[in-house]
Amino acid sequence: DIWRNLVTTLKFPKSWLEVNPALIPVVINSNYKESLKLCGQEKSINPLVKTNYALLKAKYMKEKAELGLLRAQDQMRPDLKLEMTASGNGVDTAASETFSEAFSLEHPNYTVGINLTIPMGNSGAKSGLAEAHAVKTRFESLYKMSKSMNEVNWLNACKNLFRVVRKNRTLKKTFDNQKVRAKLEEERFRIGRTTPNFVIQAGDDQTNSELSYLQSEVELRQAAWEVKKISGAIRSYMEQLKKNPIQVSLER
Repeated sequence: DIWRNLVTTLKFPKSWLEVNPALIPVVINSNYKESLKLCGQEKSINPLVKTNYALLKAKYMKEKAELGLLRAQDQMRPDLKLEMTASGNGVDTAASETFSEAFSLEHPNYTVGINLTIPMGNSGAKSGLAEAHAVKTRFESLYKMSKSMNEVNWLNACKNLFRVVRKNRTLKKTFDNQKVRAKLEEERFRIGRTTPNFVIQAGDDQTNSELSYLQSEVELRQAAWEVKKISGAIRSYMEQLKKNPIQVSLER
């Protein structure tokens, strides 16, 4: 369920899990300029500052593998311990005096020893070390690959956003021109300066240009959200939305 995953991932109140997402008012956020600001200039795209959660996960798995390798290496190292004990002796023949001398440490006895443990032929530790090396290498490769792919996706997403913005502006201008043309054709028809075919054709062209423009509006928002997703800005946006929710009128 997409709604439950969204609530859980963004740590919204658990009571929201019971909300029917189909009943949630929806508005179109046309502020694609935030995404443009993240990208910077088309000929000089900003470097990716934040990381998304997929890359963070790869990073944490790499760090976990590095700690696992250190743990496996520790098990293969010799263990050296320095041990020292101190005791008291009683030399008097009387029992009470002997205990008194022992506890007062009048005749102390010190013992110092070194305990050295060297793993010899520990196949389990060797196997664990080899596996830890393999795991570390694998997750390091995955992290580097994820990081590279994230940077490539970032550049592609920004370039696509700039392209869609230009396309949207062109289609908006075309749509506006077609509206003017359709209106002029209707006025010419009323004064007998044109035929119905020209009026119908102008109306069809206006409708087609409007559809193309509206499709570009959808494409523009998709491109803007893709930039936010890769940059990791969606969570901060949702947190801000929780503090300052969008007001939606439910009047029909």
